[in-house]
Amino acid sequence: MPNKITIPIIPQYLIEIKKFIFKVVLGTIFFRGLLLFGGFVYLSGEHKFSCNMLNSGQYIYQELETGRLATFNMLSGYFTNGHRAEGIFICSDDFDYQCVIGDTSGLAFAVPRKLYTGTIKWNFADYEFILRQEEDKYILGTFVYGIELIGKNENEKLWYYYSPWRGILAIGVVDEKGTNTTYLVQSACGILSE
Repeated sequence: MPNKITIPIIPQYLIEIKKFIFKVVLGTIFFRGLLLFGGFVYLSGEHKFSCNMLNSGQYIYQELETGRLATFNMLSGYFTNGHRAEGIFICSDDFDYQCVIGDTSGLAFAVPRKLYTGTIKWNFADYEFILRQEEDKYILGTFVYGIELIGKNENEKLWYYYSPWRGILAIGVVDEKGTNTTYLVQSACGILSE
């Protein structure tokens, strides 16, 4: 009598597990393909990421010591800090500078749209700014320039940490007593971001 070959019967639950694993592998390959395709599109320059895609033109800064909030609403052109509200002027895209100037608070910031490494000082309207090389550092994972507003007010000094791509990430005010008040943006991008 010849030997019979018996084919083992695979239990149904093992078949279901194999189907599940196959679907997971297929899904992973599909998802990685989408990521790879998205990377190619981004690198080819067809589609650029923009900070403005992340918000609705509203930037909130929090004062580190007290937790007080300062809000810039770029679409309506207003800035609020505590109980104060004031209008802000924002340079249009055809200016050689990016800028935001407050009506009454002394807030003033302007930077050339093409900030070259040799640029140390510049003037905008009646304001003078200086690039502080020793103040360059990383904030929120991005390189920022330390920029100071000089000659505006004898009693206080304004300084900014600015990234050409992510905008103003920190604003500081040093009063006549030397007290430093620092506001840090509460999102990935700040005012004047691309």
